Amino acid sequence: MYLDLSSSRIVTREQLGSIPTPPPTDTWQPVPHKEVVDALDAALAIRGYTVVHEEFAVNKGGKRLYGMYTFAPDGHPDWVKCLGFQNSHDKSMAVRTAVGVRVLVSDTTCIGGEMVIRRKHTSGLELYEHVKEAMGQLVPRFEQLESNIQRLQETQMSPMLAKALVVGMAQKGCIASADIVPIVNEYEKPQYPAFAPRTEWSLYNSITEVAKKFQPQKAYSCYRGLAEIFQLAE
Repeated sequence: MYLDLSSSRIVTREQLGSIPTPPPTDTWQPVPHKEVVDALDAALAIRGYTVVHEEFAVNKGGKRLYGMYTFAPDGHPDWVKCLGFQNSHDKSMAVRTAVGVRVLVSDTTCIGGEMVIRRKHTSGLELYEHVKEAMGQLVPRFEQLESNIQRLQETQMSPMLAKALVVGMAQKGCIASADIVPIVNEYEKPQYPAFAPRTEWSLYNSITEVAKKFQPQKAYSCYRGLAEIFQLAE
């Protein structure tokens, strides 16, 4: 599912608390955005994750939340771990998270497997307990993502196949058709020497380099699409 959330805006942690939550129904109990963030904070602290950067954005009307946490470096030379998450007040999606890494040389993001924490139409769930359980899966999910990145780094890709994949991404709605040429140009002449090898990893980073211009929620939607196309998700 690719959501067009180009009208999103950055908000602060304090502003999240002032966004109203719709009243519940018999079959649906929306979770306040701030409550999702608080539950994540508590569960991550127990697991020893230190957040060094946080970013929150909401779409017009504040119905959908996008968040990204970047964690303290843990010694890897190429990237630091991060965690994306989403919530909605319009029944469009579940509370969910996705592990990722932020690539140091380019400050781009790679998102992997997704975890659904709370189904969008289910009421009566104890949010914190479900978040805590989900955060207990972070270590194997990060390991799987890093293994998949290594596979991309080792997989050669011809220029013809790279162009075909980029066009396919536009057809799927992962990127706009106007982004095809900038991505191909970035792939053919990368700004960073680290992406000079003609590999799937270089193509991936060509796409995320262009995605830097996207507003946060649209970028996250792009990353989720890339996770499927490059088989980074389970």
